[in-house]
Amino acid sequence: FRKPVNLVASTLFSSAMVLMVVLPDMWVSAFGCVAVHVVNVLLHTFCNEITASWIPADVYPKWVGRCYIAKRLSNTTMAFVCTSIFNFVSVTASFKIIGGIVGAWSFVLAYVYYRCQLLPFQDKAKNDASIRTPKEEIALLKVQMANLLSFVESQGLAYRALEARIEGRFENLYQEVHDLAHKVDPRIAQTARMAMMQQSSSA
Repeated sequence: FRKPVNLVASTLFSSAMVLMVVLPDMWVSAFGCVAVHVVNVLLHTFCNEITASWIPADVYPKWVGRCYIAKRLSNTTMAFVCTSIFNFVSVTASFKIIGGIVGAWSFVLAYVYYRCQLLPFQDKAKNDASIRTPKEEIALLKVQMANLLSFVESQGLAYRALEARIEGRFENLYQEVHDLAHKVDPRIAQTARMAMMQQSSSA
């Protein structure tokens, strides 16, 4: 069935096998008892498959450890609850209650996977939607090139604006220095002007 449908199907099948145990037929009940343990192994395998596929490698040990703690806690709780129901309610009530809970949980799992778009047919639909035709690829490439050219042009305008601002500040600074030098000594201002002219001509 592919993941995670195989886990949902195994959970639903496990529920049916638990309910089969209480049927008034020895062979059917025996088949249910054996099938419960077989499906339990499948559940364990499919859960490991999902964790290996979907848990990131950097946090995999942490979350697998937490999953095992939750599993052991669930097993202990179910063992206590089933034994109590078996002894204090009836010999079949525990199978009916647990089978019903597991069956309901399989539908909850299916709904959660559907809402998260993790079912196989949803994956296929997403992959099909991501496939573009050659015309769509060309149109997308044109848009990307236009965006790139617009970015380059905006950077050029920004560079020219910055260059103009620097030149304006340099001219203001030169004028301030010239005025200050003229106030101190006109000869200094004349020397600075000549040096500036020589630098401009050499550039």
